[in-house]
Amino acid sequence: MASVLRGLTGFGFALFSVPLLSFVLPIDILVPSMSLFNILASIYLLLKIRVKLKARYFLPMFIASLAGIPIGVYALQHLNEEVLRIMVGIVIVVFSLLLIFGKDKDPRFKNKPVVFAGFLSGILGSSISISGPPVALAMNRKKYSKDLFRANFTVFGLLSSLLTSVVYIIKGILVTASIKFTAFFFPLLLLGSSLGNRWAKNIKQEKFRKVVIVLNFVTGLAVVLLTVLKH
Repeated sequence: MASVLRGLTGFGFALFSVPLLSFVLPIDILVPSMSLFNILASIYLLLKIRVKLKARYFLPMFIASLAGIPIGVYALQHLNEEVLRIMVGIVIVVFSLLLIFGKDKDPRFKNKPVVFAGFLSGILGSSISISGPPVALAMNRKKYSKDLFRANFTVFGLLSSLLTSVVYIIKGILVTASIKFTAFFFPLLLLGSSLGNRWAKNIKQEKFRKVVIVLNFVTGLAVVLLTVLKH
């Protein structure tokens, strides 16, 4: 389901899958796996998306994300699993609400790079693997077309995940269990991405996106409440 969503919109894989998978997998195994999944899904989608993308669309926020990655890796290494799970839920709730209700009426914003969104994405992606919401919100406010949105997000996600995975390897965070988990579900990743990319040509994404965001809001809230009530 997460792969279908990623194929449709270009983002949302970790946003949809991490909250549910965090109940059955340790965060320190799940987060590196999401980075690997994102690399594979991004490469596949880039081969399918036919749009010319200039560096000015993704390079500023990618450079900004470099400053956030070390902060996120530090959080992943030093915060306990319950805290990270609550962070996952809070991030999803906040950004889901922003995606639903947030509107930017200043036309000047459309011409500004989403640098700060890239910085936040670097922190969130390397700590809880959910790097998409800040960039998705920023690009929605910039009113990118559907194809430009998908292509831009895919390139940014690929570069960020590659760099994050390198940091994981250096820090010894990318464990064998994460690699095995990714390899085991790789066929489903391809299937979901293929279906999502095919349906993206026909489906009215705006309505679908709102439904998915609402579902993510409910999921994120449930993650926070269940984790807190557990203790």
